[in-house]
Amino acid sequence: MAAAKDKLCDNEMMNYGLYNADGYESLLLMSHRKFIRIVETAKTPSDTALLNLLNVKYVATMREIGARNYRLARKGEACIYENKNVLPRAFLVGRYLVIRGERAIAEKLRSPDFRPDEEVILEEDLFENPKSEIRNPKQIQNPNFETRIFEKETVEIIKYSPNEVVIRAEVNSPKFLLLSDQYYPGWKAFLDTKRVKIYKADFILRAVHITRAGVHTVKFVFDPFSFKLGLAVSLVTLAAVIFFLCKRSR
Repeated sequence: MAAAKDKLCDNEMMNYGLYNADGYESLLLMSHRKFIRIVETAKTPSDTALLNLLNVKYVATMREIGARNYRLARKGEACIYENKNVLPRAFLVGRYLVIRGERAIAEKLRSPDFRPDEEVILEEDLFENPKSEIRNPKQIQNPNFETRIFEKETVEIIKYSPNEVVIRAEVNSPKFLLLSDQYYPGWKAFLDTKRVKIYKADFILRAVHITRAGVHTVKFVFDPFSFKLGLAVSLVTLAAVIFFLCKRSR
């Protein structure tokens, strides 16, 4: 068992460009742990749609499991299951619903009727931002245009790096572009070079609202103010040290 776990450890898989939905970082985000906890407490992976949402194509277990829409791809020291309903890393959603409060959001995420491929959960409305908590969230449908531009709407990741993600999207009507990466302060988004708001989607992910039909480029850039502040402090400190050393040498 220990040998099988060692072969599947996170830092080993990173060498092959394989991602782990559980994360691999020195600082754990509480929101991410709460999200993963919903997955871990489910009886089987198919009891929620969260692994689909996280772009998890394969699940490794130490024993066989009975889960709908999961195919046993390999059986050995560990059982590898293929998720047939996995969603792409970036995809379009045509409607959203507003839910405020962690407990209410968690209940919706656990619900068997949650369809992440059709709807996205936001914690604020597009057109208003009331301070009062919405206990009974109302689903809101985005407007559909009569004119169809593309036979099929598409999303393609053009560039993916730790600090920048570039996505090309072809849409026939206003949509949310959802990226199954962690929502985190410091990320900025640009829609066709114009900076736009990043919405916290489905409790931990990022989403951008594409407001009109057409071909669009969405760019996510990690550019935190804290980094700039730290760089400025470091440069000032370095300049002070050099000045002190030069003055002392005289």
